[in-house]
Amino acid sequence: MEMVTSKGQIEALFRSMRIIHSLAEKAFDELDQMRECKRLSEDGEEQLAGTLFADSHAGKSTTMRMYLETRIYPECIARGLFKPGTPMAHVLKLQKLVLFIEIPPETRVKALISAVLKALDDPTPTKGDVDDMIYRAEILLRKHKVELIIFDEVGHLTIPKKAGDQAMRIHNHLKSFLRKGYPVAFVGIKEARAKIFNEKQIERREMNDIEYPELDYSIDADKNTFRDFCADFAISLLEKGITRELSDFIGEKDVILAPLFQASLGLFGGVARIAEKACKLVFDEGAPRIEVRHLEEAVDSLNGFKKGRKGQPKPNAFRDGKACANLVSADAA
Repeated sequence: MEMVTSKGQIEALFRSMRIIHSLAEKAFDELDQMRECKRLSEDGEEQLAGTLFADSHAGKSTTMRMYLETRIYPECIARGLFKPGTPMAHVLKLQKLVLFIEIPPETRVKALISAVLKALDDPTPTKGDVDDMIYRAEILLRKHKVELIIFDEVGHLTIPKKAGDQAMRIHNHLKSFLRKGYPVAFVGIKEARAKIFNEKQIERREMNDIEYPELDYSIDADKNTFRDFCADFAISLLEKGITRELSDFIGEKDVILAPLFQASLGLFGGVARIAEKACKLVFDEGAPRIEVRHLEEAVDSLNGFKKGRKGQPKPNAFRDGKACANLVSADAA
């Protein structure tokens, strides 16, 4: 196994890190269900919306990418759409079964439809007014037999807060995909739900609500989900050559897991950010694995995890409190 030779390499490996967990698997099943409904419906039969709204760093976008990589890529090969052995990156760039549209900040509806047209290989994706663009999109959606559209970061879509003609037109454009027979999954932070579903007709078209709840450490099932993720993450760090030895993110009687949950706010993406920072510290030090002191220092250096879910300042969980005192003692030993 080759070990990493630079911190830039560590960053690159973290960008491609994929840890499949139970919440992701449930999301995959919901998305598959939406696609199956589309395939079994008459052409043009109205479809329903799906939603995945959760905290920033919960792992929403990564879950969508894992869906494409673990479900759509092998399905494209199995259906004969691409030859066996075709690189995954090539398949996912060209396949049209699922359109994955990442919405940049302050995107207006015309830019959104243009992104759909671009994903459908329209030669002039910015040409025409919105109605004309949607008409062309419908033709291409049918031509390519698209089974699902995923709009990621829908909170970036510019929609007036107050109901009015402009807001109504935007919601009508979003509903048009559903009415024409194409299921849409809206993905974003929790606050984005009100933006997308503040209009009754589109709200009533929401059916497939993908559950991505805040993990509660006091609930055994949630704790086990978090524990499994952290254990798999540590294994992945070893397998990718980021650490020479297996790091312990659990500890005896969960003495490491508990403060890691507190520090990361129970977010999978939070664990990844803390672990990435800790891995760079390990690299600089030449240590074989991540120790508690690395996690403590990593949390100190990450401004995004110095506050709780409600924005209140919070202490470093690896240093403060009874559990953290035990951690420091164990690490020193």
